[in-house]
Amino acid sequence: MPSALKLDRAAVRIGGGLVWSDVDLEVEQGEFVAILGPNGAGKSTLLKALLGLVPLSHGSVLVFGHPVRRGNDDVGYLPQRRRFDPDLRIRATDLVRLGLDGGRWGVPLPSAAKRRRVAQMIELVGATGYQDRAIGELSGGEQQRVPIAQGLGSWARM
Repeated sequence: MPSALKLDRAAVRIGGGLVWSDVDLEVEQGEFVAILGPNGAGKSTLLKALLGLVPLSHGSVLVFGHPVRRGNDDVGYLPQRRRFDPDLRIRATDLVRLGLDGGRWGVPLPSAAKRRRVAQMIELVGATGYQDRAIGELSGGEQQRVPIAQGLGSWARM
């Protein structure tokens, strides 16, 4: 079974400046790892490299034995967010469902299994009481729970 994540002598340069270099890291499937460091240390850059959003300037990175690529359904990511626009009319439930279908084009018809999965994730984060309200109407704390439910509901392995 391949490692969940493997970086080998990885380095990233942005705008000519070296962000980090000679990073060797292997994370086995099922392991839980925290990346800690001060602001500007390159934590977010590491995540963007794993998502295929920032290219390595040296070395390699493999996710489940394959080179990284944009749109990899095996990798889930919950970016730090600001509040949603108050005029955004999409319901919290719909936003969570889009997390299940985000890699597909068009508007999918929700299946019974997807509706159950969405309901489970909304309940898991304690958002049942406002699941049918527009996301823009929710408080900041309520808004934070919805993308967490979306991330938990995806089928990402990492």
